[in-house]
Amino acid sequence: MPGRIAGFAFVQFKTRGAAEKAREHFNSNKFQVPEDKRNLRLVRFGLIREGTSAAKGMSSEDAAKRQRLAEVSRKKLENLHMFVSPTRLMIHNLPLTMTDEKLKQICRNATGTAGMITECRIWKDTSKVDSKGNPRSKGFAFVNFAEHKDALACLQKLNNNPSTFTNERRPIVEFSIENLLAIRAKARRAANSKGEKLTGRELSEKVRQQVSDIVVYTYQVFRLEIFEYLGQTIDW
Repeated sequence: MPGRIAGFAFVQFKTRGAAEKAREHFNSNKFQVPEDKRNLRLVRFGLIREGTSAAKGMSSEDAAKRQRLAEVSRKKLENLHMFVSPTRLMIHNLPLTMTDEKLKQICRNATGTAGMITECRIWKDTSKVDSKGNPRSKGFAFVNFAEHKDALACLQKLNNNPSTFTNERRPIVEFSIENLLAIRAKARRAANSKGEKLTGRELSEKVRQQVSDIVVYTYQVFRLEIFEYLGQTIDW
């Protein structure tokens, strides 16, 4: 995108000594990384741009769908109550015959570790049923891992992988966008079901504890790797 900052620059010095001195100075100083309480940087990991090596062989239908999903994410994140979960993935383009158990196994295999999956649920359309009377799949699912590293490994392995489903309909994997107000409402319902009477402050603290593990994320990433994998960076 013209006019957007890519996140790096080139500087030429008159002498080799001056360049070495500048390099030592920058390497010995820590830079203040802007705080990102909503994990907006994670959105970039699921993006694949047309024209990049990662998009090789992608169908036009998948490319158009990715563009639509990116716009939906952008709109959602305009709401300051929305944040990006570093452990929960949303997976699109599922075959209609895919089951929760099969998808869970695919995701577990993708991590290459004994990563713990705490949720794997395919969304169903109750208004449409198959020949057996079961609700039909909506073609997407949510998969939550206990740790961010396993979620990231799963995303990197499955996203746009032509051998997972079909070459024409590849997995579209992104970190899930969550609503803090919905989490707060869920916490209140859980407290009420247990007979707990919480004040507003107590409820906020309970939600804060639940979200703290979700929102914490390490921001020191290798920007060059991200740039090479995703293409030109964008602002969120």
